Amino acid sequence: VNPANFVLLREGAAVSLREGDPVVLGSGLYGLAEADGWKVGSSYAISVATSVQGPLGPGQVLGWQFQTAVPDTISVSPASGAGDVDVNISAIVAVFDDLIDEDALQVGGNVVLAREGQPIEITDPIGYDRTTGEVTIPVSDLRAGSSFQVIIDGGLAGPRAIGEFRWGFRTRIPTLSSTTPPDGSSIAAGPRRIQLVFSSDVDEDLARDPANYRLTGAGQSIELVGSEFLYEAETFTVSLPEIEFVSGTGYELVVSSRLGGPRAQRPDDEFSFVTDLPVVVESNPSEASQGVTTSTAAIRLLFSGPLARQNPDDFQLRARSVEDVLGDASAPFGLLPITGFGLDATGSEVNFAPEGGFQPFTEYQLLVDPSAFGDLAIDGFTLGFTTAAQIGNTLDGGTITNADRSVELYFPPNALSGGQSGEVLIQPLSLIHI
Repeated sequence: VNPANFVLLREGAAVSLREGDPVVLGSGLYGLAEADGWKVGSSYAISVATSVQGPLGPGQVLGWQFQTAVPDTISVSPASGAGDVDVNISAIVAVFDDLIDEDALQVGGNVVLAREGQPIEITDPIGYDRTTGEVTIPVSDLRAGSSFQVIIDGGLAGPRAIGEFRWGFRTRIPTLSSTTPPDGSSIAAGPRRIQLVFSSDVDEDLARDPANYRLTGAGQSIELVGSEFLYEAETFTVSLPEIEFVSGTGYELVVSSRLGGPRAQRPDDEFSFVTDLPVVVESNPSEASQGVTTSTAAIRLLFSGPLARQNPDDFQLRARSVEDVLGDASAPFGLLPITGFGLDATGSEVNFAPEGGFQPFTEYQLLVDPSAFGDLAIDGFTLGFTTAAQIGNTLDGGTITNADRSVELYFPPNALSGGQSGEVLIQPLSLIHI
């Protein structure tokens, strides 16, 4: 059998036969095939020369045509038009009903994945299973709230393919589920991170971008450092940089809708909270106490939380002589300079004293400005007390009284020992520990 008498055409062009073709199968049958294998989706023609028929043949060239199957997709995943796709899928899969051109599959640009119209690089090899017909396109970091398009060149289905295989899907749009602190809450002052929990994965680059957040305290913008953001993918939680929250202050955070991805068509999320206003929980001397010894080292105020402002100018100490008050109840107070102003490490305990120490038989009044408690404070704090009376010369004796003259005591000469200061504490029984 002369191979030259058998011509195989694909798409009108002659192609090589396998070595040894045509194969004699007997009973006038011959077998032949393209040397590189049949190509998918192609038109073939075979012509057999008249010489094969012998001198008694009809003298006409024998020929016929046929086509190989054009593969088509029978399923894709994610499905075409899917709108809630998890960004963590590892692959996009297209299942074909017949064999495809495997060589064409690996040609760069024949498989394209695009996000919002922009091609994404496919770095890992594309897989193909001849048995199942599955084409597997590996993916990672699909990005939330985005539209994706998959385009497979029609060349994989051969020259008879009508066009490319194309479908699209959209990834899930994350929404803000909860915040810590909650909206409208009041929290303790001090260092902490604001946490935002989303309904699904957030694009980590967007989650860590300070441009997507606007935090204000008392109406003033607070800087957020991008390198200090945290994102926990397992719980979809964004943690803002640690902030030192100040007492008695209103805070507001605006979270850009951009965190939902390009498809997020909603207003920005906003929530607000305040920090607790500190209150005085303990003072020494206590409010309205009488007969306070002049040896008291300092005025001490203990607050329920750190002060918003730790400025000695917010603490005003005034005094007037009780003797003056007994003569004129409207006797004015005089402003006193203070010394030794200090706070403990928590900013919640304040100590200070009047310059020169406490004077006997004197009414003191402490006024704490509202600004010390925070921007939201309306009222300040007032503390009043009276120091003990003192006999000028213990040898001569004398008469002393308390601030309202409800008690008057006379001490004869030498009634007090010479070692005593002459100070006499007159206090209500409830203040005396028996």
